[in-house]
Amino acid sequence: MGSLLKDMPVTLHEVLLFRDEDKPAVADEGDCYAIEATAPTFIARVPEQYLLCFKHDRLARIEATVRVPQEEAAKIFADACGLWFKNAALPAPSIAAATESTPSTCAGQGGAVTFSGRLEPDQEALEAVLSIDIDAVEQR
Repeated sequence: MGSLLKDMPVTLHEVLLFRDEDKPAVADEGDCYAIEATAPTFIARVPEQYLLCFKHDRLARIEATVRVPQEEAAKIFADACGLWFKNAALPAPSIAAATESTPSTCAGQGGAVTFSGRLEPDQEALEAVLSIDIDAVEQR
């Protein structure tokens, strides 16, 4: 986190984000870009969405989203969340199961970054959508 936009080792293109007015995101404060080439893997899959967001020309947020098979989604999410907590040297999280109206969530802070993950079932596609947002902690 904090890398300069001009120093990114990949070709990027700017992305315009449209969000509900009642759900602004931290990324709305800066400029977001997608990678021209294939995005790096996220939980052993190529993300369908992978954004790098910059604030004052420094990397401040990463957003990644993948689809996972519905029958494996809870385990994949629990394993990923456990790994995020382990890497951040935090105690193991407790994760509530997702329902049709409430996603599973996982959030924490490790060093200079915060992370939050979501698992949302998509009954129509027989898949679940697993997303993570990683944000740089603003230094004071």
